[in-house]
Amino acid sequence: MKALLRRILDVCEMPLIQKCATATSFTEQEVTNIIDDLTLIAKSHITSLSSRYRYAPRDSHAVRGAVLTLFDDCFLAFDEGMNDARQ
Repeated sequence: MKALLRRILDVCEMPLIQKCATATSFTEQEVTNIIDDLTLIAKSHITSLSSRYRYAPRDSHAVRGAVLTLFDDCFLAFDEGMNDARQ
């Protein structure tokens, strides 16, 4: 599971930073939309990895849970891009 979370982090980090770079705050709906986008990106990446590695197929709910775990564990944060943009 740790390896899978790392793969999801790798593929989600830059899109999240790019989305946060131009914003100073987010509405609840915008946060939900960003998490949905990251879930789609991660699911697509896991599907492509499953053809080469021994990753079991994951449904969207499991992938969304993994994305949310990365936020909960502070590996992903909505203020990352905002801090980079201010410097």
